[in-house]
Amino acid sequence: YYCFRYISGSDLFLGASYIYNHYCDCKDQHYYLSGDKINDVLCLPPDKLSCIIPVLACQDRVLRVLQGSDLLYEMEVPGPPAVLALNNGNGGDSGEEVLFGTSDGKIGLVQITGVSPIEKWKIGNEKKRGGILCMDSFDILGDGVKELLIGRDDGILEIYKFETEKNPVFKYEYALSESVTSIQGGCVGKEGYDEIVTSTFSGWVSGLTTEPTHEECGLDELKMNHEMQNKVLSLRNELEQLQMKVLQEREKYQQSSQSSTAVSAVPTFSINDKFALNKDDASYSLVLEVQAAIDIVLLQCDVPIDLKDVDKNSAVVSFTDCESEPNGNFLLATYRCQVHTSRIELKILSIEGRYGTLQAYVIPRVQPKTCQVRQYQIKPLSLHQRTHCLDHDRPMNTLTLKGQFSFAEVHSWIVFCLPEVPEKTPVGESISFYFQNTFLDTQLECTYRKGEGYFKSDNISTISILKDVLSKEATKRKINLNISCGKDYFFTFYDFILYVKYIPVAIDFFLVGSSFRYG
Repeated sequence: YYCFRYISGSDLFLGASYIYNHYCDCKDQHYYLSGDKINDVLCLPPDKLSCIIPVLACQDRVLRVLQGSDLLYEMEVPGPPAVLALNNGNGGDSGEEVLFGTSDGKIGLVQITGVSPIEKWKIGNEKKRGGILCMDSFDILGDGVKELLIGRDDGILEIYKFETEKNPVFKYEYALSESVTSIQGGCVGKEGYDEIVTSTFSGWVSGLTTEPTHEECGLDELKMNHEMQNKVLSLRNELEQLQMKVLQEREKYQQSSQSSTAVSAVPTFSINDKFALNKDDASYSLVLEVQAAIDIVLLQCDVPIDLKDVDKNSAVVSFTDCESEPNGNFLLATYRCQVHTSRIELKILSIEGRYGTLQAYVIPRVQPKTCQVRQYQIKPLSLHQRTHCLDHDRPMNTLTLKGQFSFAEVHSWIVFCLPEVPEKTPVGESISFYFQNTFLDTQLECTYRKGEGYFKSDNISTISILKDVLSKEATKRKINLNISCGKDYFFTFYDFILYVKYIPVAIDFFLVGSSFRYG
């Protein structure tokens, strides 16, 4: 099914996983198969341009600009783009300006020209906030210039003001208890007062208004006006009525549950989860969000990992000692959440070379008790992150594989070893992927095709892990591999300097910052 859509007049632009379609008057016009998952789709305003130019936000940190069914060019952005929006709602004066927000919380503006893209500005995520889920442009301050409205997956709503023609400046924020799934500016509640309306994951719709809630009376005394008092009384009455309905329904359920003829049904609930690598501290962020309040989250893992404290997390954690040999468990941890907690965030530290599965058992505060399980793969090279450029001046170690394996088979091995690799086999006869180690800042180049695979890295441990894992995967499928390794003449000295440089960082990361548990 189609996950993302954009409508411009009689043109309909759809994105579903790796596939993009363009329809005009319900007739199929263009088709494109992307190299990685499509997170959002947008079209530049046709009334300002002479042609239709779609823009795809893809998971591999790339904006792909199309012309018909062909790729015009692509542009790398600082993170996986999650959402696109036209600047000022119309693409700016030229109609070519596109805003993007990434899943790791970065924002940027690019100009999509007919020849090449132009980066106008970008804003990092120094405060380590959630990813961008929605954006809008609206003049909420009433100064004649549209502000940038941002909604994040950690419930933070932000307002950026354009005080100059260059970068926007952060002005205001508001914290919601759930991820902001949509945001829009406009006049909703009262004529003459603009509002910011948001929707959240569980379905709540809320608004922030510019209408003053207090009036000045005397020197410093503030008094609520009569109209606002009436609104508050109306809301309180509505809440009391809802509470009465909830109590009545609970009593009905208790009575029906005691009946011998009643049939119990397992309640269903949705989980909004994210498991992503943080480049800044080389840790994984696990976010679990439920439409109902969370009671307990149980974590189980069959490889050594460590859990790091998160300031936003108010849950009480308890660890269970476990022996790794009989049951394969290295971690058993239980998080008991506070009342009305619907979102929990955890940080996880992993070790490259140790790979397995992390399972999260989520139990909400509903009756009868039910549980859902989410599984997350800890990959052999779990601390590597996709990039699009390498430093070719570094001395490299090489690993060469040759054998009777298909392009799809060797690609499945790479998917098993490394994160952020698309599961779909790439189009063409060969493919190259580039990675950066978020902990040691080393790099890895993977190039492979049918019957051949070439790997280069300035870290000998990366090559060793790849060699072991790929050999095991080939052995499972009874495929004979011809493996050869090589290294630069200056590798020993370079590797020594590299690891001496990062020894203090590694000690602080694994020993001082946390008490690492091996079972």
